[in-house]
Amino acid sequence: MQDEIAWLRLEKDTIKNQNLEKKYLKDFEIVKRKHEDLQKALKRNGETLAKMIACYSGQLAALTDENTTLHSKLEKQRESRQRLETEMQSCGCRLNAALCDHDQSHSSKRDQELAFQGTVDKWCHLQENLNVCILILSLQLSKA
Repeated sequence: MQDEIAWLRLEKDTIKNQNLEKKYLKDFEIVKRKHEDLQKALKRNGETLAKMIACYSGQLAALTDENTTLHSKLEKQRESRQRLETEMQSCGCRLNAALCDHDQSHSSKRDQELAFQGTVDKWCHLQENLNVCILILSLQLSKA
């Protein structure tokens, strides 16, 4: 009878162990499926992250290029502004000098008219001489 009790206990323990084993196998399968699902999600997230990194890298490169271009334009504008300011100062100095020269000029209007008339007379005389020279040269060419 003790053998039978021992055998029954052994059979009971075996059944209990089998049930536990089934439960553990079932739990293992659940954990395995969850692990596979998590691995797939991790892979998808990695791919999404890689796409986002590529996209943002492209945007960053474009913005960096634009920043470089704008910085260059700003530097050119600064140089141009400096050049214009220097030119303005120079023009101011020249204007002051011209005003000073104008103020220092004491010749009368009549003196200026006479000087102009003298220049016109000289020009007319030179023009007449030029016409005579052309006439002489034309005659010489026609004889030649």
